[in-house]
Amino acid sequence: KADPRTIQLFRCTVALAMLTNNFIYVFNEGETGFLNYLFFLTHWGNIFTTCYFTLNAFMYYDRKMTSKLSVLYHVALAVETTVTFGFWLLVVPLAYMTFSASPRRLKYLGSTSRAYQIYMNIYLHSFPLICLLIDYSFNRFVLSKRSLMLWISIVVTYSLVNYLAVVVFDYEIYVSLD
Repeated sequence: KADPRTIQLFRCTVALAMLTNNFIYVFNEGETGFLNYLFFLTHWGNIFTTCYFTLNAFMYYDRKMTSKLSVLYHVALAVETTVTFGFWLLVVPLAYMTFSASPRRLKYLGSTSRAYQIYMNIYLHSFPLICLLIDYSFNRFVLSKRSLMLWISIVVTYSLVNYLAVVVFDYEIYVSLD
């Protein structure tokens, strides 16, 4: 069994890393950064995962929060699993076939640095799931119907946001999937 202080240190470290990266990403995107941030399921997953680790880092011993943290954990895990496998198995293979003509689509934070692009892709599409899986070895959360219903409502909400962005506002979100 892990020492509770070690668990808290891990959760605080992950929360701090995720908060820092999320703020840097949003602020460097400019005035439309936060709106653009909400168009991608990747960022929704980052928000849920960041909230889980941040709340858990400070409210781990609060028994009233345990059921809420359990739901948040399962939602974050479901979103991050979808993001990680969807990105690496669907978006990346298609992106390398279609992005060669348009390098602007691969840019993050105005950077054309290949190393930075790789870092951001690994951070956004792998780091949160890896941290959630490590945390799973510490927590004793059991999947509930409430968690499943919340995940379904998130899928419906995200689908609506995605639909509005693409169809109503003519905004390209997942260009490689067009």
